[in-house]
Amino acid sequence: AGDRPDIARNRIHRFIDDHGVLPHILSSASISSCTVAPTYAQDVARAARARRITHQLRHSLHAVETATPATLDLAAAEALERITEATTTFGTPHTNHPLHTDLTGLLADGIPETDPPTICRRQDGHALFYPARVNGLYGDPESAKSWIAQMGIVETITTGGRAALIDVDHNGAAATTARLIALGAHPEHVADPDHFRYYQPDDRDELLATITQATTWQPHIAVLDSLGELLPMYGASSVDNDEITAALRHLATPLAGAGAAVITIDHLPKNADARTSGYAIGGTAKKRAMDGALIHVDTKTPAAPGKTGRMVLRIEKDRPGRLREASTGKYAGTFVLDSTRPEIVATIELETVPTTDDGQRRYTIFMEKISRYVEDNDQASFNDICDAVNGTEKHLRAAIKTLVDEGFMSTLPGPRRSKLHHSIAHYREAEDDQA
Repeated sequence: AGDRPDIARNRIHRFIDDHGVLPHILSSASISSCTVAPTYAQDVARAARARRITHQLRHSLHAVETATPATLDLAAAEALERITEATTTFGTPHTNHPLHTDLTGLLADGIPETDPPTICRRQDGHALFYPARVNGLYGDPESAKSWIAQMGIVETITTGGRAALIDVDHNGAAATTARLIALGAHPEHVADPDHFRYYQPDDRDELLATITQATTWQPHIAVLDSLGELLPMYGASSVDNDEITAALRHLATPLAGAGAAVITIDHLPKNADARTSGYAIGGTAKKRAMDGALIHVDTKTPAAPGKTGRMVLRIEKDRPGRLREASTGKYAGTFVLDSTRPEIVATIELETVPTTDDGQRRYTIFMEKISRYVEDNDQASFNDICDAVNGTEKHLRAAIKTLVDEGFMSTLPGPRRSKLHHSIAHYREAEDDQA
């Protein structure tokens, strides 16, 4: 650590030599006295660039000199990024290499194809999440989002791959280990750091060091659980889109660049309108950062020990398009977590959506209105629903039956042979692939 500042200085000086920064500063040190307006404007721009670059050089040297050994690499990378930005702020800097990408190699074997998803396979053989891309899961608390991601980890380490789990959601090493083994992972694989690495950083420095180490290790899958804890630990606001973009560029993009199928875990907003927007809680930049698949997890039947949980998986974003190509509409499958046996069985099934009584129509407008009403009025009677939702008795009964059949609502016996209605999961027409 004693020669750390020298290493940092050398990195920045190499950047200066490679990118011709000093010639910019030397040629821009003073403004010409020429009275020709265009020339004068160019001189002003060069002087501004010189001041900006000089400031960034000083700031960068200070940042790397005060960095810890664990954060030195990131500090140096950020320094180079700041200097690069400064050199391009007031025009294009001199460069000794072309700035475009040579596409010759990509076309040598024909038109390149986008790789399909490979992580979290459904029963039909197709998978949910893409390698070398940033993917995401989001939903309500206790909707089995972590279970789905851990299913991908078990798949990977069981077939000889490498998996990393960065846990800032306080799940704990013991609970995580127990889950992975319950899902079918071999204990020797879980305990082998050549197959699986569990990280639980406590602060920003440990988080950055974790990302650097995990990226160097090049896992096939990397789970970030969860963004709600990850962003504040990094020092980014959960609602500031610029800060979110910068944070995910440093935390998720490097892992994807190393080949990992990155799976971020996030939560739904509480606001009723925001819940159907297709975005997780917080800034919209989270969704923009997903260049793989973003999956909304909607609880149909809650998971619990000794029971079978069912969660509907809906595609909210699929930039490559290969998951949507293998799916019906937005429906990506149903995650089934069967805890009725000693070894938990997790599968992703493709279900046939139930039809209404006549096998033809789904009264989706009434279904959503009834669902929203019962969500806010637990144990509402049929008469209560009729008073709140305008519609014929036939249509309302059919809509209620569909909601009950599909697991969105349940009924309880009420007074005088009436039925009371209880919400299990939220039904929204916009998310109904059969609407």
